Amino acid sequence: MGMFGLQGCGEVYTAKFDRMPEGLDPSQGLSKLSYNSEKKELTLNGYLNEEEWKTALSLSDDSLYRGAINHLFEWSFQDETVSRGLLTISVQKEIVPIAKLLINAYKERYAGTEFILRIKDSREGVMRDLSEKLSRAGIFFYSHQQSKQRIAKDEGINKERSNARVIFRDAACLIAFPGNKVSKITFHELRKLFEGKVKTWKELKGSNFPIKVFAVRSSFYFKSILDTLACGVDETIIQYCNDENEVVEKTKESKGALGIVGLSNVKYALAVKKENRDTTSFKVMGVASSSSHPFYKPYQVFVLRKNYPFYLDVGFLNLNNVGKLPFSFSGFVKSGNSGQSMIFLCCAQSERKEETTTSGTLKIAGDFPSKLYLELLIAEFVRIWPLAEFQTQYVSTSQAIKAFLNREVDMIIISRGLNGDEKIMLIELGSTTVQKVATDAVSIAVNPKNPVKKLTLEEVKNIFSGSIKNWSEVGGKNAEIKLFVTDKNDAQRQILEDSLNLSFSKAALSYPSFTEVKKEIEIEEHAIGYVSMAAFRKEGTPSELDTSLIKMLSIAKKKDGYYVPPRQAYVYNGDYPLSHAVNCVTFKHGRLSKGFTSFIQREGQKVYSRNGLAPIKIPSVVINFKEY
Repeated sequence: MGMFGLQGCGEVYTAKFDRMPEGLDPSQGLSKLSYNSEKKELTLNGYLNEEEWKTALSLSDDSLYRGAINHLFEWSFQDETVSRGLLTISVQKEIVPIAKLLINAYKERYAGTEFILRIKDSREGVMRDLSEKLSRAGIFFYSHQQSKQRIAKDEGINKERSNARVIFRDAACLIAFPGNKVSKITFHELRKLFEGKVKTWKELKGSNFPIKVFAVRSSFYFKSILDTLACGVDETIIQYCNDENEVVEKTKESKGALGIVGLSNVKYALAVKKENRDTTSFKVMGVASSSSHPFYKPYQVFVLRKNYPFYLDVGFLNLNNVGKLPFSFSGFVKSGNSGQSMIFLCCAQSERKEETTTSGTLKIAGDFPSKLYLELLIAEFVRIWPLAEFQTQYVSTSQAIKAFLNREVDMIIISRGLNGDEKIMLIELGSTTVQKVATDAVSIAVNPKNPVKKLTLEEVKNIFSGSIKNWSEVGGKNAEIKLFVTDKNDAQRQILEDSLNLSFSKAALSYPSFTEVKKEIEIEEHAIGYVSMAAFRKEGTPSELDTSLIKMLSIAKKKDGYYVPPRQAYVYNGDYPLSHAVNCVTFKHGRLSKGFTSFIQREGQKVYSRNGLAPIKIPSVVINFKEY
C-alpha cells in the first residue's frame, strides 16, 4: 500500500497493495470500490462515509486490505472535524510511548476520533511516509543543526504544504549500576570509553569492574551520543539489546554496566520529590563537555535549557490542507494545558500505580522463623489500611537476602544481622536501610520427658558438634542424643555456628525450618534441637506459654554462671546468651515500605510481644502510691 492520486473529473482515490484476499470482491459490498490485479490498485470512485468505511472493513480481516481501506477512508472522508475522523501518524520508534499517551488523551477528549500509528526506525522513514501520503502527520527526532524551516525541505516535502514545530525535548541518558562509584563523566572520558581505550571503571576513578555498554543498535539515543562526541565505537564492549527497557534491566544486573536510554526510562530516578526518587535500580550519570565545565544530569529543567549536552529536539510535522484533524491534533500537542502536560507526566512522573505509606503493592520475603508473626502483622495492617496489597514468600534466610540483593522484593524480614560480604553488597546496591524490629533467641529445646533442665554454652557446642553423644554426660538418662537441626541457610543455625565456633555433627538430621525440628522433638524423647521463642507459645492463644510439647533449657555462659531461660525479659535485657535481632531491610525510596516499617516499629510491637518475641522497647509501667 502506498499511493494516492486524483484522476478524471471526479474524485478518484487509489491505494496500492500486492494482493486482494482470495475470493474477495470489494465491489460486491460497495460499488464504489474496485481492484485492478494488474496494477495492484484498490480504487475508490467518490468518497467513503463512516458507515461505508465500517462496511468495507467488515468484508475481510486481511491486514493489507484493511490498511488500504483505512487509507482510502482517511483521505476521502468529507465530514472530518476536530472531533471526528481517522488520522494516521508516522512516529520514530523511540517516541512511540509518548505518542500513544498523547493519542489516548486526545481520544478521551474527542471520542469520535481514531488513530493509526506507523512506527518507523528513523526520521527519514517518517518523512518518506509523509511525502508518499501514507500519513498526514509525523513525530520524530531531528539534529540540533537542522532548523524547523528546513525539516520538510530537506526531506523533499513542500514547506508551504506542511507545518513543522518542536513539541518537546527528550535526552539521551547515561545510566550505570547503582553501586558504581563514578557518577559523572566528560566527553573526553566517554570518547576513550566508546573507542575501547578505557577498559575498566577503575581507570575513571571507580571500582575495578570491566566496562560493558548496553544500547539498542538502531536507537537514535545511541546514534546521537556518538554523533555529538564525533567518535567511533569498539564493538567488543557493546552488547546490543532489543529495546531501552532491556537496556535498563541489563544495567541493573551488571556491576560494570553503562546503559544508553531515553528520558522517559529514567523518570523514577529523576523524580521531582526526593522521597519518590528511585536510585536503587540504576544511577543516572552527570555529563560535561569538559572537566572545566559544570556537570549536568538530564533533569527536565536542564534539558529544556539545553544545559544537558545530550538533549534532543522532538519535532511534529503535519501536512496542511488535508483535513481538520491533523491541524487540531497539532494544536493539542503544543497546548500547555493538554499535550504538554501529558508529555511532562510521561517524562517526569511515574506511570506505576500510585503508592503511599498506606496503599500500593509491597513484595516481601521473610525467612522461615518470621512467618508466624509477619502474617499477623500484614493482616493487621491490611485491616486498618485495606488499599495496601502484599506479595509474600517464605524462604531460608540466605535466600531472602539473595532475593533482596537481586531486587526481586522490596523488603525482607530476617532473623539475623548481615555478614561482612552481605553488608558490602548492600552498600553497592545503594539507598537501603536495615532496622531492628524485634529480638528473638536461639532457644535450645528438648522433649518434656527429658530430665535435663540446663546447659552451658560449651555443653551446647559439644552436643551439636557430636563430642557429647549421651545424655548421661550432662546429667541426664543413659541414652543416645538425637540431634535435629535446621539447614545451613537458616539464620539460627548460622548464629550458633558464628557465636560458638560450631561445626555441626554429620549425624544431625537437617530440616528447612524450626517448625519441623519442633515436631521431631515432640515425638523423640531423647531429641535436642533449637527453635524460635515463638515455638513455646500456645497454638490459638499465643499470649500463653506452652511447654507441654517441648521444653526450653536454661543456658549459662560458664559452668559457675547464671542459667537463664529464653524468656522475653531476659532476651530483651541481653541476659540470655543466644539472643539475636530480627531485622527489616528495605529500599529507602519505597513509600509503602516506609509505612509498613513504621507500623511494625509502633503498633506491630504488640504482635511480636504476644507471640513470644521481645519488642524493641518494653513499655514502662508507672505505679502511683497514695499516702494515708
